[in-house]
Amino acid sequence: MPCRPVPVYCLTMIRLSGIGKVFGSLTALHELDLDLLQGRTTALLGPSGCGKSTILRIILGLIEPEQGRVEVDGTRVTAATAPGLRRRMGTVIQSGGLFPHLTGRENVTLLPRHLRLDPQRIESRLQELLGLTRLPPSLLDRYPHEVSGGQAQRLALMRALMLDPDILLLDEPLAALDPLVRAELRDDLGTIFRKLGKTVVLVTHDLVEAVELGDTIVLMREGRVVQEGGLKDLRAHPSDPFVTRFLGAWRGLE
Repeated sequence: MPCRPVPVYCLTMIRLSGIGKVFGSLTALHELDLDLLQGRTTALLGPSGCGKSTILRIILGLIEPEQGRVEVDGTRVTAATAPGLRRRMGTVIQSGGLFPHLTGRENVTLLPRHLRLDPQRIESRLQELLGLTRLPPSLLDRYPHEVSGGQAQRLALMRALMLDPDILLLDEPLAALDPLVRAELRDDLGTIFRKLGKTVVLVTHDLVEAVELGDTIVLMREGRVVQEGGLKDLRAHPSDPFVTRFLGAWRGLE
């Protein structure tokens, strides 16, 4: 699916300004600037170690940059504001991150139960998300080791969406799945993103995922943004030889 044009009325939901991050002798991010638009899906694309996942952790306030600032909907991410801002974000990681000692239902409803939300409200939301993710209700009573990888990721997505967050952060959510399951879930994610209209940040090293799910592709290398845009832009006007080499590795992509 081609990247959709960005409406002029879209506002910046997440802004990274001059972000620098160092781990020991490794510079993970080099004074990076990036605006992520409200209601759009941004695919952070690039090889392993280019800084994609570091960006997600900084947005969540799990790690602090050595320089620069991050704002979420106009609020600067700090140690004081991060816990509240995280309530507005849902996350899905590569392995799903489900607690093995909890059933699917217990995993999905963990946070709203912790917040002591109304049980009827929780159940209503649970049923809504079952329909959205096309997950059989019977799987809610199984433990993570009793479901397939694709089913586990659907449960993880339900958990991420349970509190109806404004922002959805996904870190290689399809990487551990076999090709057929991966393709099916990728199609479903595209449908879900379009239906919900949330601000989505997708970390991936897979160009197909970036093209099919992203409104904007942000190609990264060694802690820097090499180029932003759609696939046609990257192909027709590469800003760096790396762009051409990276796209060349996916010759079968139409």
